[in-house]
Amino acid sequence: MKLKTIVATAATISLLLAAGTAAASAAEPPSATDSAMSALGNLGLVGFDSQSRTAFASASGSGTLSASSGLTVDGRDTAVSIKPVTEAKPVEISGALVYGVSEVYSYALTGAGAAANAGYVILNDVSAPSSHQFEITANGKPATLSLVDGRVTVGDETGTVINSIAPAWAKDANGKNLSSSYSVNGNVLTQTVVHGDDTAYPIVADPGLECDWAFCTVLMTRSETQQMASSMAAAGALVAAACGPAAWACGIGIALMVDTANQAANQGKCAGIRKQTIAAPVWPVIEPCRS
Repeated sequence: MKLKTIVATAATISLLLAAGTAAASAAEPPSATDSAMSALGNLGLVGFDSQSRTAFASASGSGTLSASSGLTVDGRDTAVSIKPVTEAKPVEISGALVYGVSEVYSYALTGAGAAANAGYVILNDVSAPSSHQFEITANGKPATLSLVDGRVTVGDETGTVINSIAPAWAKDANGKNLSSSYSVNGNVLTQTVVHGDDTAYPIVADPGLECDWAFCTVLMTRSETQQMASSMAAAGALVAAACGPAAWACGIGIALMVDTANQAANQGKCAGIRKQTIAAPVWPVIEPCRS
């Protein structure tokens, strides 16, 4: 980003926060909020019109957003909240809560009207840090986090698992998948993204919750959907990997998932496995890809 643009962007953010509003005039350069929303919109994670600077519903995320607790997803008598560890104050745009930390990186949380109940890291420059932290609470208290086969289980104060976080992913501006991973320490989840001079910016990375009050959903990535569509063996391996931390997913038929994956691939979407939070049966789904 050029120096003049950086200065103008920083000035715009200061003016917005001082005025207590996310609105900006058409003559102003894009703010950190606009840049983050545009990056999410380009991947279909939120609906965002960069010209009018408005957001619109793009899918079926159901979580609620607040400056105090971040994103909260209610379950059956449970509530899980996720919030980035930052001193930056968030700006709310319909469907997203954006934390403009600096010109080189931002955080965003999405719930109702977005593609997922999720936290996002938006990296705008090679100088952006690689590791980013999110605080997770369960029923208003520090959650118990465990890393299992790439997923993170979220437990309440008794250790009972009440939600899970999908495997880490990150994409650059060209849609290239980047290496990304989780680590946990207490109730803090850290996502690390490998990026450098050969990366196209902005990068979007995501820890997303897999359950809400009605459903739990394990959604395959685009590449996993294609693998599943091409081979029974690959489908079996992917289902087995998913049902490690999400044991309920083991009940799905492999042949059914191969057929679903083929349909999803033909539609440019991704295959997944879903269940009601209070019922045992599982079924396949086809949804817009998150990664």
